[in-house]
Amino acid sequence: MKNLFLLLMLLPFIGGSCSQQKNYQSMSTPEFQQLLSDDAIQIVDARTPEEYRQGHIEKAVNMDIKSLDFDKQIQALDAGKPVAVYCKGGVRSKKAADKLSKAGFKKIYDLDKGLDDWIKHNYPVVKSEK
Repeated sequence: MKNLFLLLMLLPFIGGSCSQQKNYQSMSTPEFQQLLSDDAIQIVDARTPEEYRQGHIEKAVNMDIKSLDFDKQIQALDAGKPVAVYCKGGVRSKKAADKLSKAGFKKIYDLDKGLDDWIKHNYPVVKSEK
């Protein structure tokens, strides 16, 4: 009886931890930089267009996670190819990675500490006028 009570008390915690499993891989900045050497990778910058113009990773496509049509924008990506996603500090990219996963993407990689850490590592960024 005591074991049954204990099991019933732990059940919500066991179920809750299973439902919080992420379907993407967070990567350190050096790992992410290495990943981008793969020509098949699609790079998504989840920041605002203004942030994107100020500096972004080369070949990145701007898809603002805060945009109302983000879900529509990601349909332009190839779900069969890997996607690398980043933002300024790592919060928005995780939300974007979640949405990509729900949209059927299987190989999703998140820059854990964002573009700020990318720049701290002296990796290159390019500026854009659009």
